[in-house]
Amino acid sequence: MSKERKNMSLQQLAEMSNRYGRNPEYVLAGGGNTSYKDENYLYVKGTGTSLATIKPEEFVMMERKGLAEMMTKSYPEEDDLRESMALEDLMASRHITHMNRRPSVETSLHNLFPYSFVLHLHPSMVNGMTCGKEGAAYCENLFAGEAVWIPITKPGYILAKVCQIAMDEFAAKYGYAPKILFLENHGVFFAADTTEELDVIVADVMGKIKAEIKDTPDFTPVEYDVDKVTSIAPVLRMLVGEGGPASVIF
Repeated sequence: MSKERKNMSLQQLAEMSNRYGRNPEYVLAGGGNTSYKDENYLYVKGTGTSLATIKPEEFVMMERKGLAEMMTKSYPEEDDLRESMALEDLMASRHITHMNRRPSVETSLHNLFPYSFVLHLHPSMVNGMTCGKEGAAYCENLFAGEAVWIPITKPGYILAKVCQIAMDEFAAKYGYAPKILFLENHGVFFAADTTEELDVIVADVMGKIKAEIKDTPDFTPVEYDVDKVTSIAPVLRMLVGEGGPASVIF
């Protein structure tokens, strides 16, 4: 890829990230991540950075070869040891010029999508479904043949493996890779080859869910320390782990 094309794509990624990150309908109290990939590299939002303000040069550059090798590697069955070793491999997949940056723990999942741009958010409206008792049923009713539903799974490498299997099954069944991935009790991933197409997918998903809402909560903005929330959210999420309330917010 030419340097000019890469710079243009990273500019588009930053603009998309800022646009969604500044919209309270999609991002509340920080959270979420985005990425762009070409044949060899993946550029992902780093832990501790904000979607609302991230700049093109602030994304973490990852070697896709290393990320792909992680998904075929045999790790120990024991949770803590497996995740620790996988995290080491994730960090080792950073480009040599970006070793001082920390990529999102969901970077491997971003790399699974065979599309250029990926947007991961936790919109309140979406979480009304992903955190609801009948969430899976609503998802099947509204997005059959369009989206993959992932049951509650611990974050990290094991989540990426579960998603990989489900996405492969979807592709085998429908003949194309999914562009929408719902994570129970967590949020949603959107993917597309252009930011324009991604915007259309997001609008369609939000529109379908909104049409099902009978009573709308009060979403009046409240004041909070953006920098503090951005810095502690990833830590809380990892500490709480599977099924915890922090995973819903962050």
